[in-house]
Amino acid sequence: MRYALILVGLVTMLATADGVFATGGSELYKINGYSNFTLTMFGMEGNNPANGFSFYNCTQWSPKVTDIFAGRLAFDTYYGYGSSTDCTLKLADAYLTFDVLPELTLMGGRYKLPFGYAYTRSGSSMSYLYRAAVASTPDFTNFGARDLGLCLTADFGPVNLDLSYSNGTAAKADTAWNKQFTARIQAMPAEWMGLGAAVAIIGQPEIEVADTSGTYTIDSWSATGIDVFAHADYPMSESATLNFEGEYMMLGFAGPDVDDFENKDAASYYGSLGATFGVDMGIITAIQPALRYESFTPSYQLAEGADEFENGLTYLDFGLNFHTGPMNTIQVGARNYGFENEDIEGYTDMYLNWRMLF
Repeated sequence: MRYALILVGLVTMLATADGVFATGGSELYKINGYSNFTLTMFGMEGNNPANGFSFYNCTQWSPKVTDIFAGRLAFDTYYGYGSSTDCTLKLADAYLTFDVLPELTLMGGRYKLPFGYAYTRSGSSMSYLYRAAVASTPDFTNFGARDLGLCLTADFGPVNLDLSYSNGTAAKADTAWNKQFTARIQAMPAEWMGLGAAVAIIGQPEIEVADTSGTYTIDSWSATGIDVFAHADYPMSESATLNFEGEYMMLGFAGPDVDDFENKDAASYYGSLGATFGVDMGIITAIQPALRYESFTPSYQLAEGADEFENGLTYLDFGLNFHTGPMNTIQVGARNYGFENEDIEGYTDMYLNWRMLF
């Protein structure tokens, strides 16, 4: 809540400067978001509960104070996901933006780092209930997550560039010196198509640690994440649109070298294909089936001469979306979990979800 209070205070001071609102009340009180109401049937054998309801809400306030100053304050609400994630209100974003030039914007605060299309894309427009699974893995969150820092965005029409310098997203980040640099470039070669690539660099210097047994050194290390993605919504006809999304990531091992061990990087790729068909079926205005295949291999350390780990995972997502106008979607879907290790049995979760925008 500390970030929220800071943002509210800054926005209030800017808005009341000279005793007037520069852009009017409608621009100052822009609130929007979406909610998911979900029934999930869990496929893992012996899962308790076998099924259950859950609720998620994202609410964001995006005030535009003047022609050059704006901000965002966003909160997530989870309920029914389990004791580890249930909360009444959780801060998501808290940042201010300053338009240095019409093409150049400076952002400061807590925001999504410009890395990982599966993570940064709008959750209110997804063809599935779940984001690509890689976005919730520790290997990804070493490079792409929300963080506190500064980001410079350059908008050159069909090409956008983001440069971010932040505290570092690793759980053990020391905000005094463990920083992260992130850069992303995106291009729109056609109105219906987008391409992009990003790089993130993390690491830490050599550390001296003292305990009851004496003093020892943790070696310095650095790691690089690379992300390449593409998305398209190609109009096949007046009532049909082809939907595509694909991404590849290489996520470096986040840790120092160890004698007689080899650091293995994580890797992930997925592809999603769907189609949206406009229909005249009463309240249903469009139907969208979609299918996504994803492969993920976590990072690990391999002893010299040892066999490669069988730790790869696959995810197969199916979604059938019934759109009842631009604000409401009923989603019927499933996710199949597969494992490279044959000793681990795969399973499928199914869900019914109502997504409401506001």
